[in-house]
Amino acid sequence: MGRTEKQRGSRTLRERDWPFGSRGRRLFLEAVLLGEPPPDGWRKVDLERAAGVERGGVDRLLEGARSLDLISWNGARWQPVRPVPPIGEPLERLVSLSRELPDVAVAPLPRRAYRRRG
Repeated sequence: MGRTEKQRGSRTLRERDWPFGSRGRRLFLEAVLLGEPPPDGWRKVDLERAAGVERGGVDRLLEGARSLDLISWNGARWQPVRPVPPIGEPLERLVSLSRELPDVAVAPLPRRAYRRRG
């Protein structure tokens, strides 16, 4: 799909994405925590594809995952950290459970009817 064909701007937040703040972050964590890495590790483009983001879209996600010791850089590729750090297990469980949530938009809050002041 060409770059100009992708949806731009804010997207509707889905129930299964809500705990993570975005679809891309959820998909990134699924790949890192539940997926099997290639034998020599992930390339950045592999993680971008897994997260469904464009070039450069995983930079901040990689920074966060590295700061939590979920992944490490070996000089050429990204590798999962073993053993999994203490925060990894609850994150794995959350990511796994989120797969069971419906893939529907988060319902908007009810709003009061607008009345013009006279």
